[in-house]
Amino acid sequence: CHLYFMHPGYPIRNGVRIGGVKLDVRGDGGYVIGPGSLHPSGVRYEWLVSPDEAGFAPLPARLMALLTCQKEQEQAPSAS
Repeated sequence: CHLYFMHPGYPIRNGVRIGGVKLDVRGDGGYVIGPGSLHPSGVRYEWLVSPDEAGFAPLPARLMALLTCQKEQEQAPSAS
């Protein structure tokens, strides 16, 4: 299951662990196998609800906090 959200307006990196939480995030430069793609089994991926029907929701506050935490950690100088 993939959930799609509006872009927050600053670069989002790809990752599989964000803020200590196992969460696969595809950000700028990332990609997913999405609706319209064909699975090797021959089944085509489909939207449950398409963006044409509902649009993309804003990022939930909790996810935004995790992504902001990741961004701040990447910008902090290393303590060596």
